[in-house]
Amino acid sequence: MRIMKTFILTSLFLFPLLGFSQGPRVAREAFHHMKDNEAVILDVREKWEIQNTGIAMGAKWIPISAIRFRKREWMIFLNTVNKAKIIYVYSRSGGRAVQVAQELKQRGLKSRVIGGLRDWKNAGLPIKKIGRNLVPK
Repeated sequence: MRIMKTFILTSLFLFPLLGFSQGPRVAREAFHHMKDNEAVILDVREKWEIQNTGIAMGAKWIPISAIRFRKREWMIFLNTVNKAKIIYVYSRSGGRAVQVAQELKQRGLKSRVIGGLRDWKNAGLPIKKIGRNLVPK
């Protein structure tokens, strides 16, 4: 029993360090909830990041700079998002996504962190390519 507890505790700390992330699992969950109209996927990366890598298919894009400065697009999103839906958030590597998810929870909304776009890709989910002069809708 003690060996099992040690293994479980070690796994909880070691797996994320070795790259065994929960992100791909959460990304698949988010994609299925979005398809069932039960979730919104939110990309909070900046424009230059979107143009270089594309965006998760079906995701709404609001850059972290617009969120931090309470710009119009962020305020509209907050006032119009269906409160019953889960908002899944991702960024490049997950750090900014955690910040936004915490803010959403403080506002009484349900949110989960996917992590980074790499988690979406690792889950084998579709990416929408964005041209240099285009902004995702």
